[in-house]
Amino acid sequence: MKTSEIDRVGQKLRVDAIAVTDEGGDSAQFASVVKQVVDGAPGVPVILVSKVPATIEAGIAHCADKRPLIYAATADNAEAMAKIAKEKKASLAVAATGSRRSKRFPTRSKAWAWTTWSSTPERARPRT
Repeated sequence: MKTSEIDRVGQKLRVDAIAVTDEGGDSAQFASVVKQVVDGAPGVPVILVSKVPATIEAGIAHCADKRPLIYAATADNAEAMAKIAKEKKASLAVAATGSRRSKRFPTRSKAWAWTTWSSTPERARPRT
């Protein structure tokens, strides 16, 4: 059995999560790395990092059952990322910059924010 723990000078160290970051823009390579991570550390949560929805789709195909964290939805890709997260029951992080960051995201009803931004509605809280 593979483990995410290592013994270092008498201390047990454990990996809490592994982030796979899309730096080259190659969806196939990203998916390959995600598969290697999932196969190599089956008990470790996965974070998929890309702002390109197609790349996230390719990677999540190998780890949807692990319910990965998708990072990140931006004003430019929010709709596509939310759709992926909802379909795959994954968590979705939202990233924005600037002082008016909340106004850059598409405006939706409270119900949309409730069901789309969180894959676990029982823990989600709608905006007031």
